[in-house]
Amino acid sequence: MRSRPGSQCVSMRRAFTLVELLVVIAIIGVLVALLLPAVQAARESSRRTTCASHLRQVGLAAHTFHDVNGHLPPGYLGPMPHADFGSNQTNNQYIGVLAHLLPYVEQQAPFSLIQTKMGVKAIDTNWWGNSSTAAASRTRIKPFLCPSIDAYGPVSEGVTATINVYRSSPTQVTIQIVHFTPSATTPLIGRTNYMGCAGYFGNIPSGPGTSTDAYAGLFSNRTATRFSEISDGTSNVFMFGEVTGGKNATTNRRQYSHSWMGSGSMVTSWGFTVKTWNSFGSEHGNIVHFSLADGSVRKVSTNIDNDHFIYISGMSDARQASFESVN
Repeated sequence: MRSRPGSQCVSMRRAFTLVELLVVIAIIGVLVALLLPAVQAARESSRRTTCASHLRQVGLAAHTFHDVNGHLPPGYLGPMPHADFGSNQTNNQYIGVLAHLLPYVEQQAPFSLIQTKMGVKAIDTNWWGNSSTAAASRTRIKPFLCPSIDAYGPVSEGVTATINVYRSSPTQVTIQIVHFTPSATTPLIGRTNYMGCAGYFGNIPSGPGTSTDAYAGLFSNRTATRFSEISDGTSNVFMFGEVTGGKNATTNRRQYSHSWMGSGSMVTSWGFTVKTWNSFGSEHGNIVHFSLADGSVRKVSTNIDNDHFIYISGMSDARQASFESVN
């Protein structure tokens, strides 16, 4: 009797070839490359929205301060009449506008640590010379920061203690930055990306052939501005704006970080640029956020006509200006 030969079932599976695998990887790479800019744009859009929200909080805090005190806080507590920091290093506080707003952005704890006198007419030693006030200045306050800027990253020049504007000669005005040089302790100082708008040159008295104080803004040296003084209309005047601290063109590192304790107000006299320490600017491309005196927040193009930019920064110059006006 002959036996039947056994049957055998063979299963065959087809695998990717090396060429096919490389093609798939290449396609995935192209898709990622196409998707990445969209993801980055979405993230920046979210950061811009958060920045505008923070600036709105700061503006509303200033309104609450006004409701409680009958006037806005001072831009900063510097020497009066306007004088050089060099001759007034220890006999003025140099505390900026944001420090006055702490109780109105739910920051009562650091505010209670400030022992330096904060009255507009009060005179005291500088804020960094008081240990308790210096300790308060190390608090990180989220509403004072723009998420598009690494405010606590490395800087080439330092962290600002104050920015002082004064008349250095009958025909010249100087903006002077006083800063802490980079060290192991400077990263502890609380930062900000927002400053009050001082207008063209703040409340510097006009000199021969000049009209600097005609374009004064809401926040200058020892000011106590009332909303009733804003004759240009609260919807037409800058209140707070974004600042970057500038960038070194060679190293691309940030020049300065601004401390919220001391960096009070910024002038508009040097125009509207995005990478200098002595002007308003942002990391949002060609727009910069500003809160207006009515509490609203606007995106302002960096291409705005410079004269119009100055007019909007002044509170009583009676000049017609457009936010959309460009060169």
